[in-house]
Amino acid sequence: MEKEILPYNIRDGANVDIFAACDTPTDVFITLLEPALENIIYESNMQNGKVLNLKKPEILAFLGINLFMGYHILPCWKHYWIIQEDLYIACVAKLMPRNSFGKVLQNLYVWIIRHFQYLINMKQHWNGQFYKCSNGPKELSIHESMIIFKKRISVKQYNTIQPIKRGYKFWLSTDQNGYMLGLDLFQGKNEKL
Repeated sequence: MEKEILPYNIRDGANVDIFAACDTPTDVFITLLEPALENIIYESNMQNGKVLNLKKPEILAFLGINLFMGYHILPCWKHYWIIQEDLYIACVAKLMPRNSFGKVLQNLYVWIIRHFQYLINMKQHWNGQFYKCSNGPKELSIHESMIIFKKRISVKQYNTIQPIKRGYKFWLSTDQNGYMLGLDLFQGKNEKL
């Protein structure tokens, strides 16, 4: 008995409807990050005994400053606000005061950390975003990827052959162009955290 293989009629590539309102790469980044931003704001404002009252423009300014700090590196994060000729960065000082940046830095919670709950939440968020932004390809490829982590933890992998020897192992499903469609954390033989 011979099975008939139906043709694949779905358009490959990105789901352009999601990015219709995006004019810049920054808009695309914020569109992908939107649900995570809401979660970060909620978790940061809900911490016991802390008054943060974080709003979306503040977290976007905080993230922008952090991205800039990765590009323009100074010895200490407080140096971006020091009024000296060789250290002062005017655009950072105008965007957010130093004390506000320090307050957000101290009280920022991405997710409430229970045993691996932050990784599971991160995985669920990004899988949802990847799924919404793609139409689904005809062919898939499965890859493994390591994220560096050197502290003690039960699912940490060690492989002497790999360039990244210690860390979390993720399984990634990608299309033929390398776009990531989903990821899953390798959890060992039991596959439970």
